Amino acid sequence: MAGKIRWGVLGCAGIAERVFNGAVQASQTGELYAVASRNLEKARAWQERFGFEKVYGSYAELLRDGQVDAVYIPLPNALHKEWAIAAARAGKHVLCEKPAGLTAAEVEAMVAAAREAGVLLVENFAFRFHPQSLKLRKLLDGGAIGEVLGVEAAFTFRMEDRTHNVRLVPELGGGAAYDLGCYPIAFSRFVFNREPVAVLAQAELDPQFRVDMTAAGLLDFGGGRTAVFYTSFEVPGEQRARILGTRGEILLAAPYHPRRPEHVILLRRYRPESPEPEEERISAGVLEPFTAAVDNLGAAIRGEAELLLPPEDAIAQARVLDAVFQSAREGRRVRLD
Repeated sequence: MAGKIRWGVLGCAGIAERVFNGAVQASQTGELYAVASRNLEKARAWQERFGFEKVYGSYAELLRDGQVDAVYIPLPNALHKEWAIAAARAGKHVLCEKPAGLTAAEVEAMVAAAREAGVLLVENFAFRFHPQSLKLRKLLDGGAIGEVLGVEAAFTFRMEDRTHNVRLVPELGGGAAYDLGCYPIAFSRFVFNREPVAVLAQAELDPQFRVDMTAAGLLDFGGGRTAVFYTSFEVPGEQRARILGTRGEILLAAPYHPRRPEHVILLRRYRPESPEPEEERISAGVLEPFTAAVDNLGAAIRGEAELLLPPEDAIAQARVLDAVFQSAREGRRVRLD
């Protein structure tokens, strides 16, 4: 395929308005082509604001447009499976917001539909495409901090307005673990470059909203490797991660959404002959992670690059989330192997 990838957006979600639309406009491979919304006037307003060529009053209408090459799905979590499968069957490549599905079984069905249709499907953990993660991978693989044995990762924000928020609707896949906790889990899997063998998690349902407002847990990656994660709608916002190795540590100011100059990798190496660690700040430059994701998927669609995050990763991620919820529900350690 030559030329720009024509993107369709299913729904006028906030994440598309704040990040995705601009990311496509800044990309080298894509262009905004169509937007669909049940609120046609809102879609037309987006057309004026972002320059979409086509506007549709339903998602199905957009999927019938033969000019759409790929779709972005920022819908509530519970709708991901339905529309990812519909998009795949319509011959569209899919970039789906995280979590890809509410269970591993849902994600397996989505991936199967994409394979059958011969299209690509990506779960939008955009940090995986960012130069910061590529540099981090080289540092870890090169033994910059020795053998990696531990990860501490968290993602939180204080939800002040709790009215009409889809994150708090259980039927739509709400809750902190789905919305935020998936990030430190995905990051830990990336750091260790393997899957956990067991999970021990804690999460309680809020009596009003019936979703988890806070969740925490321990991921056992075997061989003495562990990751602890914490996520919450109750704690003021911060993303953070610390990677612990036998010869040092790495701290990331923005492990999941690096996009500003101050978002750097802090590398600390410890040497027996020195009481103070050697510190190095490594910048990956300023780049919106969504743009990196759009460009990698676009290049893969055009046959110019390998996909950095294959669909199988979404299945593995969902299996860990399944275990997290099972562990929290049953109050026990759950094995994945």
